[in-house]
Amino acid sequence: MIIRCLLIVVVWTACRSVFPAPETLLIPAERQVLITIENPFQPSLGGAASTWQGWNWAGGYRVSLTAEQTAEAIGRDYRLRRVTAWPISLLEKYCVVFEIADDHQQTSVIRALSSDSRVALAQPLNEFSTLGTELPKSATDPYHHMQHALVDLDIEPVHAVSTGNGIRIAIIDTGIDIKHPEFSRRIVDYEDFVERAGDEFADDLHGTAVAGVIAATRDNGIGIVGVAPKARLLAYKACWPEQEGMTRARCNSLTLAKGLAAAEEKGALVVNLSLTGPVDPLLAQLTSQLIERGITIVGTSWHNEARHGFPANVPGVIGATSSGNKNPKRAALPAPGDDIISTAPAGEYRFYSGASFATAHVSGIVALQKELSRKLKPEQSAAMLQQAVQRAPSKPSITSGCRAVAPLLPAQLSCADR
Repeated sequence: MIIRCLLIVVVWTACRSVFPAPETLLIPAERQVLITIENPFQPSLGGAASTWQGWNWAGGYRVSLTAEQTAEAIGRDYRLRRVTAWPISLLEKYCVVFEIADDHQQTSVIRALSSDSRVALAQPLNEFSTLGTELPKSATDPYHHMQHALVDLDIEPVHAVSTGNGIRIAIIDTGIDIKHPEFSRRIVDYEDFVERAGDEFADDLHGTAVAGVIAATRDNGIGIVGVAPKARLLAYKACWPEQEGMTRARCNSLTLAKGLAAAEEKGALVVNLSLTGPVDPLLAQLTSQLIERGITIVGTSWHNEARHGFPANVPGVIGATSSGNKNPKRAALPAPGDDIISTAPAGEYRFYSGASFATAHVSGIVALQKELSRKLKPEQSAAMLQQAVQRAPSKPSITSGCRAVAPLLPAQLSCADR
């Protein structure tokens, strides 16, 4: 009995650190490394003498004592100070972020860790950024007539047959004004994976704007219409504004990984990643797992692949870019990203520009497809979207939402010609 109690105390102590510590944001990224350690699912203790207080006594996926001891040993061997840790059920790995000793270089530490048989993956704690800019504020009356993006996308005829009703869309971004009337009773889950300023969740600009583009309520008489106005939203704060009240925000490998895992756990069918950053092995693994499970991921595409490899360069991710982008990647779906009116904190509305909002428009179209066919695979959705890209010599290319949905209906929608 004493041994079992000690084991419970050890496991409980290890699990106290699974939530992201604010300290990861205070330490320069170049002084941190992220590793994963094998941590396979373990059954509860069995046999006549066992009780509910087995290895997974609290239920769910937990770090094993072996993985915890391995992490401690690695920290000692390489003179690393643990910052935070998290068991990733989706990958069956234990993820640990360490701070590097002052006399060590990040590249050399990662190289050494990558050669260590105890380590499944070693990489930098990468940083990512959103791609959006707030434009000068305008009046705050109903704005549907000002939404040129919905006209460009030819969304109006689609709403007669699909509104994204009941489709769960995970917005992994900054926080969202969850009390904004445009999202009334449709944000079904929200969580802060930054934990630096929990009270500011609802004050964040970028995530609130992205959410409005995707899913602002239709016919409520107060503002705008989202592409998928009856979708359900999962709001996961994985990014933090560079300055209070700014649209531009930053994220890192750990916070984004937590957002992706939460999206899968809570039943998202679509994931919106209006951000970009370097190639990231951990995030690529998680993203691939979600896609294999039928979750469609839409991410911002950027022409500079050396600096912007995630998320759009991960196979299976649907890349989106602003239709005004003069240097788009070939496979990127063009969508409106300039002078977009959307939601802002405190129940307001503002104008924005950036590829972030092009990404949000495409995510909304995917939700319209998913309502018509919940079993639609990510690659099928992507193929329909590519077929819906309209190109004209004198106009920017655009992805027609109407044409992207039409193949899912017995009779073709009447879609406008450009």
